Amino acid sequence: MKKYVDMFAKSVSEGEIRPRGYGFAYYDIDYNRIVCYPLGIHLLVGFVRKVYHRFLSIRFKSVVDEAYKKGLNEGMKYSSDRYAEGMRHGLQDCMEILRKKEYEFDPITGRAKLED
Repeated sequence: MKKYVDMFAKSVSEGEIRPRGYGFAYYDIDYNRIVCYPLGIHLLVGFVRKVYHRFLSIRFKSVVDEAYKKGLNEGMKYSSDRYAEGMRHGLQDCMEILRKKEYEFDPITGRAKLED
């Protein structure tokens, strides 16, 4: 089947003009070119190729995907730990300011105010 589909394919390298009556099906990264098929068929070929590659990416997890997920999870954990640490330090600083004698806590507004 691939042999019959490939006989309609036209490769267009950089700087070339797309053949008349042909539509863009996909970009071939290995050879840095676009692959065109006759109008109508180009949609089908592009869709089947996308589905095939999506299936491969789901079926076979690569080492790069696993490393990316591990790094993302570690970064999120580090970031949330740093956020919690910053909040804790901020709260401690606020409590120290409120304990000082020059501030008085107003229970109605819930704010600290300067003593005159």
